[in-house]
Amino acid sequence: LAQASVPVPRDIQSSAMSMTPEERTAQEAKLRGMAEMLTRVGDSMGDATSKEAVRGIAAEVNGYADKVRDAETFEEAIQAAETAESKKASWIELLDLLTLSKKVEDEEDRMLMSAELKLQETAAQLRSLSQRGQSAAFQTIGTLADTADTFVTRFQNARTAEAKWEVYAAAEEARGEWALQMTQLKNTQESAQSAQEVAEATAAGTKNKTADVRDALANQFLMQVGGGEPASSEDAKVPAVFYDRACDSCSAAPIMGRCFNSKVKADYDLCDKCYFKLAEGEREEYEEVPPPDNAMMPENVRRQVVTFFVL
Repeated sequence: LAQASVPVPRDIQSSAMSMTPEERTAQEAKLRGMAEMLTRVGDSMGDATSKEAVRGIAAEVNGYADKVRDAETFEEAIQAAETAESKKASWIELLDLLTLSKKVEDEEDRMLMSAELKLQETAAQLRSLSQRGQSAAFQTIGTLADTADTFVTRFQNARTAEAKWEVYAAAEEARGEWALQMTQLKNTQESAQSAQEVAEATAAGTKNKTADVRDALANQFLMQVGGGEPASSEDAKVPAVFYDRACDSCSAAPIMGRCFNSKVKADYDLCDKCYFKLAEGEREEYEEVPPPDNAMMPENVRRQVVTFFVL
């Protein structure tokens, strides 16, 4: 628009001077060209309000072109051209503001598109993961995938940018909760697998032993966890059992094997598995708890141990 100037020739700047028909035609043509350029700019605007505003400017410029053409005297034609030139600065300012608004709108559209893609990717990842198994854990993940799909639909159906951002914010908050649930499911599954592996290993180790050997193992186990001297045979060693402690990371209870207590957190214990997952610097904040005197092992547990080894 700044380049579409409508200068008044020096020889007609004074109303006392005359304007030739050719000069009047040239002034009208320049104003018409400016109006056409503004119309094209308005048509490129995505926002209906901005489009109408630019078209309004174009109509105003066309109006001055009509005045130049239809003026009864050359002096009136000159006055119309000068008025159009004086208003050009305000037209440029308004056009700049509308252009800036369109740039902001385009940037927000780009960000909204990126947000929608992120929601779709999250839903697809959860859906793919839920299809890897049939257990309760995978069914829970399937439920999370359904919720993620719901957020995608709500985002797409939102009528305004503000409403879309509200849906996205709610989805991001839910995504944090999903991450926590996934971590808990993973820990539960790992604990279940570890328990199964221990049971299978124990069953395999005692399956073919004679009754006398099983009796010896039972007595030796009860001596070790019941407060007696530890067994001398490496094959018969049994991990310590901390009946009064639970792992504050994976929730294993009771802690079996080695136990580590935090020196900076009150009443915070870790099993050896979780302890060795820490970085070396973090391990310095813990100290190993001495093996307990398990003479006070619950009687029902003692009977189960004896039954397991002897029967």
